[in-house]
Amino acid sequence: MATTKIVAPESVLVDELALTDRELTARVFEPDRSRLSDAREAVDGCEDPAEAWEMLAARGFVPSEWLGDGERVFAEDERPPALDERGFNDQPTYAAVRRYLEEGPRLCDVPPSVLAACALACDTSGVNTAERVAREAVRRLAAWGAPQPTRVCWRIVDVDDWETQPGDWRHMPAAMAVGAAFIPTPTLEKNIMRARFYDFGTPRWRAAFTWECAALWRVVSLGNAAIATARSEVLDRLEQGGYPSIPPELAKQRFSAVPNPFEPLLSLWASGYALDAITPSLIVLAAPSVPSKRAPIAEPKKRGKTR
Repeated sequence: MATTKIVAPESVLVDELALTDRELTARVFEPDRSRLSDAREAVDGCEDPAEAWEMLAARGFVPSEWLGDGERVFAEDERPPALDERGFNDQPTYAAVRRYLEEGPRLCDVPPSVLAACALACDTSGVNTAERVAREAVRRLAAWGAPQPTRVCWRIVDVDDWETQPGDWRHMPAAMAVGAAFIPTPTLEKNIMRARFYDFGTPRWRAAFTWECAALWRVVSLGNAAIATARSEVLDRLEQGGYPSIPPELAKQRFSAVPNPFEPLLSLWASGYALDAITPSLIVLAAPSVPSKRAPIAEPKKRGKTR
């Protein structure tokens, strides 16, 4: 049986679907930090984040236009107060997630610490790329009911403790719809279904799941699948999971007529950063803290036979 071809994306985004498992997971929360030691040396002895931010700009690490730029703000807390309400497995409750998605984090005009300033200043090219693809992802999620903010907020996180649930909130309806529309074959399952080889819920699992969704979207688009056929199968699951529903106006659309939101989300993962949340006023992005306490990148689990 012939393998369905996964075509190149229509956008100018890098085609991250060409990445292998190892190549993708090697980028998850691993931005380019080759200039980190230089950035830290540039602010050595400085304890004030605002002063450090200005020093990094004066020494060429931070573009001057970033200073006082109202389109880029920063989360004050590593764990926003809205997410303090905990439930099963010490994860935020749905009520806490919804509150966070409405309120967002507490904001400041400069990174919340000197180390946070260095973490972003050492990779301004990657930060710009992450912001660009995140805005494109938000634009593509408009049809699925996502708010359309343009201002970006950077949240510096300890990857081991990062609350990843909010980032899934806006694109989960699209993920469930495209999964329900996919007609599996042994060849396609072997080539596309990657997330099961990683521990559920971890950043690497989420990156692999995003890869799956981006690939599935292309496959069902080539098959001219309609969103309506998937809609009836996933509404109950979305409601049970506490996620937003699929907008009724999408019922008559085909996947090929709707922009693939998972391509820019995958490019975001590959940049070394991640989507934390989309609130009515903010695109919240997560960047790993300095220094990182997480374990080295692990190989994916051994692949078994596809049933």
